Amino acid sequence: MLQYLAKRVSVLCLFMVLQHLTFAQDITLISQLVNGSATVSAVNNGVLYFDSGNKIVMTNISNPSSPTVLGSFLLDATILDLDSESEWLAILDANGLFSLYIVENPELPQLLDSLSTGPVEFDPILESFAAEVSIVGPKVYVLREDSGLLVIDISDQGNCELVASYSDDTSIGYYSFTTSDSLVLIGLVTAEFMGVVKVLHHSDYTDLEFIADLSLDDTPEGLTLVGDQAYIAAGQLGLLSVDISNPTSPTVLDTSYWDGWYTQVEVSGDYAYVAADAAGMLVIDISQSDNMVDIPVGIYTSSEEYSFLQDLTIEENIAYLPYGLGGLKIVNISNPSAPVYLADGSPNSGGSAFGVDYKDDFIYIADWSNDLTIVDASDPTSPAIIRTVGFEGSAKKVRIFGDYAYVTGSYGIHIVNISDPFEASVVGEFIRSEPGGPSPHGVDVKQGKMYVAHNAMGLYVVDVTTPENPVELGHFNALDWARDVVVVDSLAYLLNLNDGGGFSAALQYMQVLNISDPNNIHEIGNWTGSNNYAWSNSISVRDTYAYILGDHGLFVIDISDPTNPLTAGVWNPGGWNFRLSEDGAYAYIAKEGGGLKVIDISNPTNPSLAASFSTIDYCADVAPRDSLVYIADADGGLLIAEHVFAPVSINPDDEIEMHISFGLDQNFPNPFNPSTSIAYSIPYSAQVEMNIYDMQGRLMKVHSVYHPSAGFYSVSWDGTDMSGRAVASGLYVCQIISGEFTRSQKMLLLR
Repeated sequence: MLQYLAKRVSVLCLFMVLQHLTFAQDITLISQLVNGSATVSAVNNGVLYFDSGNKIVMTNISNPSSPTVLGSFLLDATILDLDSESEWLAILDANGLFSLYIVENPELPQLLDSLSTGPVEFDPILESFAAEVSIVGPKVYVLREDSGLLVIDISDQGNCELVASYSDDTSIGYYSFTTSDSLVLIGLVTAEFMGVVKVLHHSDYTDLEFIADLSLDDTPEGLTLVGDQAYIAAGQLGLLSVDISNPTSPTVLDTSYWDGWYTQVEVSGDYAYVAADAAGMLVIDISQSDNMVDIPVGIYTSSEEYSFLQDLTIEENIAYLPYGLGGLKIVNISNPSAPVYLADGSPNSGGSAFGVDYKDDFIYIADWSNDLTIVDASDPTSPAIIRTVGFEGSAKKVRIFGDYAYVTGSYGIHIVNISDPFEASVVGEFIRSEPGGPSPHGVDVKQGKMYVAHNAMGLYVVDVTTPENPVELGHFNALDWARDVVVVDSLAYLLNLNDGGGFSAALQYMQVLNISDPNNIHEIGNWTGSNNYAWSNSISVRDTYAYILGDHGLFVIDISDPTNPLTAGVWNPGGWNFRLSEDGAYAYIAKEGGGLKVIDISNPTNPSLAASFSTIDYCADVAPRDSLVYIADADGGLLIAEHVFAPVSINPDDEIEMHISFGLDQNFPNPFNPSTSIAYSIPYSAQVEMNIYDMQGRLMKVHSVYHPSAGFYSVSWDGTDMSGRAVASGLYVCQIISGEFTRSQKMLLLR
């Protein structure tokens, strides 16, 4: 049960109803430069097809060590899965749209038909959605986690038709399937949180008849059939070999487990190749399927941080590994005991746009795997990458000050000289933690000094008059996680994450600090806000107002008296809000899965929604510029949109109705060391119990509390068990129970 629960993440949600609201504004996408995660792939006739966010990339792999991009095209949504056989390319996207292309000429794919399989409801950031597409002759099998197996007839090229389906009344999630000449195997999870493999007989791949099932202690994430043997990648249960010579009585022969979360399996000869999430690709000897060893004969892992392997394709001694943010890796497996990296599937085959800023005609993207990407946008309708500046660690945000780009990475600040964007290079670094440790989030530079909000490590003041040699001048221990900072004259406005409802006392959101003496930084005022918990992300200061953005919305704070900041206005849409960038009478908000929000702040006491613009995946950062706005979208890459604002008409009698529901948020930070915060919400007074288990189902910690009112709360876990002993690195499950409400999520502790 717990292994399944660990795969499900519930997102803390708020819903706002705005009545009689009209938008006179217009925001139009004029160009897109994609660089998203690579998660799925297929090989057909010497061509590799893989995704990069909402882009399909086609690469000639006749020489796998030197792949050549043939072309690419965009979809309207992130790709969930794809397959290619013969002249066909079949795709399922996150809108639930099935599309069939003919790729006789891979450089010029042609859309033949599309078919809606229904909307897909999942959070693109915190929750994955299991989906598989497989072309079998004139049929395409499509598995959706939420609805089961669909069979689509593609024999009439211009008229794709749904001809069969399979679902099970006991299932709450479908995760994998595989086929043979007479059988279909479907991996699912039941309402009792048991993993089950259903064995079906088919006639012409349509008439699906149940004949047997096989119960498991974990989720059947991946399935493959080889003759009379089935192989199951089953999470932390490992790799299972199953005898199906008698399909009415499938029998487990053996189990092999070494490390990671087993999500997919392919078989070639005497070896099974397993996608094992953070553990990479594991090569397992299956020459004796009833006596498999636990220790892999070979392993391949990506060098990029936070790169996870959940799918793979094997073809003629070559493994094609879509490594998410790390891109698609081509690996030689002719010697299974020593997989060798050959090449990426294409330049910039993976990554994710998390930050954006600009100077003159150039846009600077903080890209997760490709670090700082510089784009020539002199023609905004046709942006072009001119340079990538790499450094150790992953890029998260970028801010431009003068001739330098300050890039917050996974463990430090990287200073890039951009006086000549075509020759940009790292000239200095400010590093205060190891990879995987606390990382900087916000940065400001004023009069030769850099101010760094370094999360758990607090605020640093650094002399950057010589950027090649940053010198620390002072340090201030933040109350919790320092998220962002803005400096005005001798004052720093420091934004903190607030985990007030947990095992610690309530903390301020914003501290006003006197920084005139970097060796004696001290607080002169603070603003606490009105919520127990706040994941604060961004702060902007203009004139006598500070604009604070977090998971509870946009707060406008009157700072005319810095010793006594007061709330002036609130715009609270709920949900996760990221970068705030104010421009004139408007604030531009990067709102995760909600896209770009433009807020009218001409009246600070009554901020109001002025316009909304949907992006591809989730909106991570925005930078407005005149009539353009540059958007960093995780899977959509760089989006350039044009806007024309006019007065907003809002009925003054409108009322905002807020609904709080049960919810459990992803812990933050994650991965974590040594502690993490877990936020949740309840819609009414209730007793809440939170349990933390290891992946073997052993209870590590219990937190039980009665809340007298609805609201948002959080607890902190310091990585210890009930005896106060530090637990080992690994995956843990946090489960919240309140009456009939139950939610769980997976957490990763890295010591």
